[in-house]
Amino acid sequence: MQPKSDPSSRGVLTPAKRLVLIIEDDFLTRYTAAEALREMGYLVIEAQDAAEAMSVFTSGTHVDFVFSDINMPGSLNGLEFARWLARQHPAVPILLTSGEPQPAEALGLGKKRHFMAKPYDLDEVDGWLRQMLL
Repeated sequence: MQPKSDPSSRGVLTPAKRLVLIIEDDFLTRYTAAEALREMGYLVIEAQDAAEAMSVFTSGTHVDFVFSDINMPGSLNGLEFARWLARQHPAVPILLTSGEPQPAEALGLGKKRHFMAKPYDLDEVDGWLRQMLL
């Protein structure tokens, strides 16, 4: 079950100063999610693929949470990026998403790795962020 954000609990964990990296190759989907999270108070960096996302980490930018599509162009898809993240930055939680059913590889990714099907509710994304950042 996916947590929903309870407006009365929004003061429990203030999203301000929490940086979310969104990895999504579809511009409209990425833009919509990024703007909604910004309106909720998160700082957001957008990447269109795993290579761009990896450059954010290698630049030394502190990322608190990753929200990534699974199906992306390039040499790494979202699952492969999640494995890279688990090896290189194991403390950073990642929420994977896809318009396809949850792949078996997404199971067993660990406590800080979850899957959410598209289309997703952005309040549910906020709920996962709050839960996984505790």
